[in-house]
Order: sequence, then structure tokens, then C-alpha cells
Amino acid sequence: MSLARLRSFSPTLAHGGHGEPVTDFEEIFHRYVRAIDERQKKVIALVSNTGVTAFEVAKHLFPDSFDHDVHRFLAISESIAHLDYAESEGRVGVEMSGGVEFYRPN
Repeated sequence: MSLARLRSFSPTLAHGGHGEPVTDFEEIFHRYVRAIDERQKKVIALVSNTGVTAFEVAKHLFPDSFDHDVHRFLAISESIAHLDYAESEGRVGVEMSGGVEFYRPN
């Protein structure tokens, strides 16, 4: 379920996977949207005309994550999610070359 759909129910109490129960869903919704937008800007700024892979984006965004398998996996997964979101919004394009996805500005 998306945050926007959950928001449409006007929850007064939500239990997330981490931390305390949420009693002000509007505040946390806007905080998450701002964080996503900020990360999107960083990701798009890393996309060059020569092309960039999700692995390269992850290394720039999370340089300390590559010494641990789980952290590396999460870093690359988040980078892919942001690149896919940027592609769905028409902000970047993706091309396959040698079995590798390269992201370029649109």
C-alpha cells in the first residue's frame, strides 16, 4: 500500500516497522515525501551524459555500505528504486548495454 493511499484513510494511529507508534500521520507523510524528493535530486544529479549504473549511484550515496553484504544490498536496492522512480517520471532514461542498465538524463 502506498503512503498516499494510507493517508487517504486519515489514520490517527499507525504502527510502523521501526520506532514508536505514529500519531501524526500528516507530519510523517510530509517528512517522508521531503526525504524522497531530496534523495531523488541527489540521484538525478549523479546521472551523467555518459551513463551511470545503479551500483555507481549506490557507491556515491552510501560509500560506507560496501564493506557489509547486507548494507551493500540495501544501498543498491534503494538506488535502483530511485532510478526506476526517476525513469517512471521521465527524468532519466535507461539503456541496456552488455547486460547492464545504464541511466542517462532525458
